[in-house]
Amino acid sequence: MTFFARRRWPLVEAILIDRRHIKKFLVRFDATSKLVSIDEYMVEFPGPDGKPARLAIKAKSVHLPASGLHVGQQVPIHVNRSGKKAVFGQFEPRERDATRKKREREQRAKDEQRFKEKLGET
Repeated sequence: MTFFARRRWPLVEAILIDRRHIKKFLVRFDATSKLVSIDEYMVEFPGPDGKPARLAIKAKSVHLPASGLHVGQQVPIHVNRSGKKAVFGQFEPRERDATRKKREREQRAKDEQRFKEKLGET
């Protein structure tokens, strides 16, 4: 949901005040399908004048973290300069491929060692 113009909006930390469910629908691909939920989130952030401001943001579940958003949680949002529009920003720093592959290799090596030990015991 981040368009080119919105990327230049300043990123601020907001607090999730409330959420409500709008609708769910099924998106079908060739061999798979995915249930998508559209929710409306009310967030509070420091407004352009410094006072706390509140906005409602609609978002699809596929653009949010898999663990979901919870009331009281701090969330990153991009807000336009007038404070009238906002979109969610990137939630967690993305793990680099090299770091992920290294972690997976280490996990595979641990699993292999554990298997060898258990096979040798029997």
